[in-house]
Amino acid sequence: MFHRADLEELAAFHGGDYLAMTTYIKTDETDVGSKKYLIRSKELLKNAQKEILELKPDKEQKKSLDEDLAKVTHYVQREFQRKGGVKGLAVFACSGKGVWKVIHLLRPVRDHVSIKPTFYIRPLSLLIDEHKRHCLVLIDREKAKVLDVYLGEVEGYSEVFSEVPGQVREGGFSGYEEGRISRHIGEHVRRHYKNVADRTLDHFKRSQFEWLIIGGNGDIVSEFKEVLHNYLKRRLVGDFAIDSEAPLAEA
Repeated sequence: MFHRADLEELAAFHGGDYLAMTTYIKTDETDVGSKKYLIRSKELLKNAQKEILELKPDKEQKKSLDEDLAKVTHYVQREFQRKGGVKGLAVFACSGKGVWKVIHLLRPVRDHVSIKPTFYIRPLSLLIDEHKRHCLVLIDREKAKVLDVYLGEVEGYSEVFSEVPGQVREGGFSGYEEGRISRHIGEHVRRHYKNVADRTLDHFKRSQFEWLIIGGNGDIVSEFKEVLHNYLKRRLVGDFAIDSEAPLAEA
């Protein structure tokens, strides 16, 4: 996973007297056990070796690029494991400057190698521009889950639990007493909604998410929306029905 800060760091890099190698490999396959990306990567890196020779780098540049090529090849062929929904690899290397950065992508990319003084970051820029950071809130009357989601991956996760008394009815209670108990429970529920809204606002202040999505029972979602801060209401893009106990994968 990568963040905008990673993109800014890579964009600011310049190899100076050295050339940098950027490698993108699509690892997404229909068949989980497929190794087609290994065959493609061998051909890709073989072509990169030819490009290095065609560039006619000086001795130090060639040494750095040869080390980069060897490290990328070893990582792709020996170390990388295609799991956890990873659909693409981005590798940034410049041995002469001591730079080595691997980013696992949850979206596929086109196979590509770039050898220039700077890193080729356009594919990452497009991913950031196309996918909005969002917050997902799963809520019921006693608990909630607040998740920061970006590029299909949960980056932050917290839970809110509140003590809400159950609806009690005993023989002999008058309508007045029952109403008082109901109002008492309702006040606890509203307080719970406010706690969840405050927690969601804290998430917004940290991550500056662009979209807010709420999951829960229809009435609960409607009541929760009423206590949201205006910052959050402006980012609300939808809601859906779901059990708050649902696994994160279902959300």
